Amino acid sequence: EKKKERANKKKKELETDWEIPSPFLNKELGTQERNRLIEEIGYPKKWTSLKKWIECSEKYKLEKRHTEKGDLYIIK
Repeated sequence: EKKKERANKKKKELETDWEIPSPFLNKELGTQERNRLIEEIGYPKKWTSLKKWIECSEKYKLEKRHTEKGDLYIIK
């Protein structure tokens, strides 16, 4: 029963239509910016989950750029 509840909660998070604020679009997001984004939209989990949601979303595209300082992501 608990497992089913968790699955439903997860599904609901994925189905929620999160809105990415325009200051976060079309720019390279490092770790700090990604954390600010999560805080600003009130996303209940960490970047990995939000990233999966963005990748599944019809609304946004995600680009990853690998740099010496780490991975940068661009949400378009």
